[in-house]
Amino acid sequence: MEYYCKRAGLPPAPSIVELAHGERLIHAAANQFGLVIELTLAAIEQAFLNGARQLASRDFARAYHLRTACDDSFNPFVIPDFYRVDARQVFSREKR
Repeated sequence: MEYYCKRAGLPPAPSIVELAHGERLIHAAANQFGLVIELTLAAIEQAFLNGARQLASRDFARAYHLRTACDDSFNPFVIPDFYRVDARQVFSREKR
């Protein structure tokens, strides 16, 4: 993530580079590395669109919402107990 932030010229918020955020991101992406990258790039895009000075969790929450159409109660970047969201089910809806 730090590499993508550096390439974008957008520093990550301190909480973004913590292990806890990485776990949340991997879970939100249903353990699929490609989706981790896609969500990261989408979050960076959201940060730029909102004129942010750094990449923050809210950018990931917005990117996830735009990708999945899940409301905040099922958004792993919003809820504290994000493991209760079955991201495999969320992303399997895209194929329908």
